[in-house]
Amino acid sequence: MFENNYFNQLKEVHENILKVLNKEENIDEIKTIGSTEILFKSDKGVCVFLIYDYKTLKLIEKKELFCKECIPYSPRWSYVREGTPIIELFNSLENKPDVIMIEGSGRVNENIVETSSYVGVLLNKPVIAVGKDLKYGKDEYEKILFKDKLCGYVLKTKEISKPIYITSGFKIPIEKSLEIVKHCLRENKMPEPLHNVHKIITKLKKEI
Repeated sequence: MFENNYFNQLKEVHENILKVLNKEENIDEIKTIGSTEILFKSDKGVCVFLIYDYKTLKLIEKKELFCKECIPYSPRWSYVREGTPIIELFNSLENKPDVIMIEGSGRVNENIVETSSYVGVLLNKPVIAVGKDLKYGKDEYEKILFKDKLCGYVLKTKEISKPIYITSGFKIPIEKSLEIVKHCLRENKMPEPLHNVHKIITKLKKEI
């Protein structure tokens, strides 16, 4: 069992992240975009990072990492469990992306830290979250609202599929997030970088 001071440190990290989550910056030029995903099987996991040329969506770099969890699973601290290997793998990349995409939720509920926000804050990088389900807030006329505040967009990318939910994990305005996701769409429901990273990591999970 973890000592109380360890959890006190986690609480401090949590509070510090919440303080800076509303920080936003305009992004004038994007040359590269990254996508990442992590999957766990018990206490072991695998993480994948893909880096693309933003204009052409040509794959530039692919890296994977097999790891052990840094903390046992807990809904409250899942962002630490998932985000820590992602950050480790990011630091090993030869090509650091200008923007990162992560499947999941971004900053919607002002009291909750998601993996996308944790990764964004610790790396000081713009992160877009794209989810297949609406975790927080409500869908009103293609907008995600939480306590009547605009937090993201709902986008139907395939006629026969449910929509995807686009929010900002950190630093990037939600309007820009929507623009980037639309640019990265091809024939699949999810933007191409996330679709491809999910295919790869699904295969690698068998090796855990």
